[in-house]
Amino acid sequence: MVEERGAGSVDVAFANAMRDARLAAGISQGDLGARMAQRGFDFHQTTIAKIERGARRVTVGEAAELADIAGVPLAAILERDSASVPARRAQLEAKTRAVLVDLIALDDRARDARERLDGLLQLAVEFDAMVGEDLVEWRGERMTAGAFLGDLLDVLDVDALSEWEQFTRSSGGAAMLRHFGLT
Repeated sequence: MVEERGAGSVDVAFANAMRDARLAAGISQGDLGARMAQRGFDFHQTTIAKIERGARRVTVGEAAELADIAGVPLAAILERDSASVPARRAQLEAKTRAVLVDLIALDDRARDARERLDGLLQLAVEFDAMVGEDLVEWRGERMTAGAFLGDLLDVLDVDALSEWEQFTRSSGGAAMLRHFGLT
């Protein structure tokens, strides 16, 4: 993080706040540079690094685009008082977006795991049919493969996945995802 060299340095405050906003949004320096280039600016990862360490100033137009990409109001990034309402709102929004991104990724992974689990359960049914009455040792006990996998099913919270899906489909959940550009 850049240290303030003079009282009230807007450039230093911008550099620090922009870095925080970028990190909270889960955007790498390279990705931010590429997105700026897509918007017509001569930006690269190194440009972002220079801005964040205070070695390069930004124009008003660049600042507006950087803030837009990070999903933070420009006024909040320019705010020098980190305890101000705009700055706190920007922090809240950036962290909320980061958590939503994590939850979406977790939901995708949970769906993949659920599909693999369904395949595993089908394999257990086939295995149990194959061995019939001849139980196999699992965890030091003789039981069916289905009973063994039942322990795994007991620790999965399928209801939580359903609740997340209901939330993302609700008007409030959908509005929140749209607000953070995640739909």
